[in-house]
Amino acid sequence: MPAPSGRSVRAGPASRSAAPLAAIATLLTISLLLRTGVFDGVGQYSDIVHLYRRDDLAAHPAPYFDYRLEYPVIIGAFQWLAGFAGASDELYFVASATALGALAVASVWLLSKLRGANPWLLAAAPAAVFWGVQNWDFVGICPLVGALVLFERGRDAWGAAVLALAVSAKFFPIVVLPVVVVVRLAESRWRAAGAVVAVFAVVTVAINAPVAVGGGEPGVLRDGWTYFFEFSRDRPAENTLWSSAPDVVPEVNRATALLLALGIGAILALTFHSIRIGRDALVPASAAGLLWLFASSKLYSAQFALWIMLALALASVPFWAAAIFATVDVLFFITLWGGLPWLADLPEAARQVVTILLAFHVALMLHRTLPAPIAGPLRAESSSSGLGG
Repeated sequence: MPAPSGRSVRAGPASRSAAPLAAIATLLTISLLLRTGVFDGVGQYSDIVHLYRRDDLAAHPAPYFDYRLEYPVIIGAFQWLAGFAGASDELYFVASATALGALAVASVWLLSKLRGANPWLLAAAPAAVFWGVQNWDFVGICPLVGALVLFERGRDAWGAAVLALAVSAKFFPIVVLPVVVVVRLAESRWRAAGAVVAVFAVVTVAINAPVAVGGGEPGVLRDGWTYFFEFSRDRPAENTLWSSAPDVVPEVNRATALLLALGIGAILALTFHSIRIGRDALVPASAAGLLWLFASSKLYSAQFALWIMLALALASVPFWAAAIFATVDVLFFITLWGGLPWLADLPEAARQVVTILLAFHVALMLHRTLPAPIAGPLRAESSSSGLGG
């Protein structure tokens, strides 16, 4: 209805912030429906149902104690709790997907709280439909974004604790820890940097120790817990440019580790310089770290697209940049299901090349980010060396 003055009423801030939440909720609903009909059965082509059946979760075995699991402990806890939703894989899948949808909505809401981020790049990503309920990625994405919000507001103790939760769900957010430490060091907040590491370590041990310790012999870790690291180490290259060397896993591991270290080192150097010249580098540097992690990795699983779109949303890249990756992801989805066979493995190679270029693009953006707030937590007064909040 027109306003009394005759002018149309524009959407206010509340309605604008609600729009991306509605978008991601809609896409996650479609993702659920896609696996309750199109894929010929509830939960088909979903790691969620696959592991439910493989590990006989209907009998409620304890992950890491009763069987080995190739995921960190927060995912294990999520799987175990979801197992009480019902004694069928259909109920298990719907319960898990509903929880993941709620976490996806929370992730986009938290993105809207980050200075300079563009939540629409995740909220409207085709990846949310394709892979939103493929795996448990939003269990790691949501606390990662929450941790960045806390760090941006100077609440470092809480931020480090929540980041530990994210890493204990999906290991990828570990690249954000050195970014936060370097940001605090560049601000000459030495005690804050040390405290971030200390809190992160304490919370990580508190989460993992009850599962990891007690493998039978003193000082021996439970093999049900260490299996995640062994599985990741021994897994051959897949869906990447490294896939041409499937029989040289140790050599590929060393090469990718070196590339990751060199790239993260360069990003940290750019981050330090950006903070020193008064730029707000925490979020874009974290995005660059995530992108480089997936750019250099020997392995690519389809749902990793969610993390890449998250990184692009954090960095608020131009729409065209996000659209290029989204297009490659669409092609990857189509070829995965047997469409466009003439493309062969091109989408896999294109995905990695595009991710490499996006990582460089976001890293270079560190010098073009907004100046840090004068009185904000990222530019604390030089006399302040303690934890914020």
